[in-house]
Order: sequence, then structure tokens, then C-alpha cells
Amino acid sequence: MTITSRSESTIFVFDEYVQSSIGLKEFIENSQKALETQYLKEVKADYDTEQLERRLVLHSSLEMHASEIYTEEMFKRFQKELMKSTCYIVNSVKNNGTYMSKLYLVEKVTLPENCSRKYRVTVFMYEKIEYSCKKFEHSGMICKHIIRYLDKKQKIKIPESVIMGR
Repeated sequence: MTITSRSESTIFVFDEYVQSSIGLKEFIENSQKALETQYLKEVKADYDTEQLERRLVLHSSLEMHASEIYTEEMFKRFQKELMKSTCYIVNSVKNNGTYMSKLYLVEKVTLPENCSRKYRVTVFMYEKIEYSCKKFEHSGMICKHIIRYLDKKQKIKIPESVIMGR
């Protein structure tokens, strides 16, 4: 199953309703139908998010929080990242004289030390988090490195800064 972005899925919805051979009046009517269909899909996704219980894999507090805030598809993606995060360790790095941030290195346990790539997770005051992999910026999903950091620090909620709004 391929995960598409919101704009790609909207274009796909329009393809079902709009063809190049129709007139302007039909185009407007069909476009309205396509928008209504997309709206109803989003309303259903919101309902499912709020009303349906999700199957938890690890029963962690982060997974429970994710089940409450993510749509079904995003929750499945979160669970994949959560499972991948179990192969990583978090090491604290000595501060360079600043008390405004703390640097952590996250690396895969199963690889030899000389082959392992270290990902940086920097936590600033007030829980602002920066990280080197930039998965959230590319896909809107929190990465396994931050999940591992949150788990190590026994956080019970995913920070607002790494939750993509609908």
C-alpha cells in the first residue's frame, strides 16, 4: 500500500470525476462532487481516529498517545517507526558549556561501532527538539530516533512540535 500526500490523493479524487472531454458546467459540478467526496473521507478519518480503538503492539505510553492523536494510517506508520526504534540506543553527549540545550547521539545497536551512523537529537529548553535525519520535515511522521529518545526519557506524550496537523 502506497502512502500518498494530501495533494496527491486530492488529484486522484479529481481524476475520478473530471475528464478532458466534458464542458465547463459539468466540470464545475463534478469538481464540487470531488471536493465533497474528499471532505467526507476526512470526516470519516476524524471519526475513526476519535471513536475506534487501535490495536497496540508494545502498549507503551507513547503508543497510546499516538493512537489518540493520529489517524489510522498515520498510527500504522507510527507503529512501524516505534518497532524500528527498539534497535537503537541513546547516548548523552557532554555539553559544550551551554545549558540551553542537550545533545544526544542515537545509533543502531545491531551494527558494528565503526559501521554505525549516529543521528543527532538536540533537545532545547521548553522541549523543542531538533534532529539530523529530518524525517518529520519530509514525511510528517516522527522518526525512530526521536521515539527512542522519548522512550529513554520516559516521556508519556509526543511533543506538539513533532505532530503534523491535518
